[in-house]
Amino acid sequence: MAKVTEGTVKNYINDAAKYAKSKLNGAELLEKIYLQVDNMKGVSKEVLDYAKNKKVTIIDNFSKLPGL
Repeated sequence: MAKVTEGTVKNYINDAAKYAKSKLNGAELLEKIYLQVDNMKGVSKEVLDYAKNKKVTIIDNFSKLPGL
């Protein structure tokens, strides 16, 4: 995310967060929301905190996800 602005990153987080309380046939989905980045070193603490408040987890490697 180092190549995009912080505002753009927050827009990505906001877009992902829309799915956090989605419903299917009237039932709320309880899935976690992940946003994948190429390199966690480029993600600031402010962005990580913003994502956490929106219930979005930022990861750099999908193989670290539980169940994979």
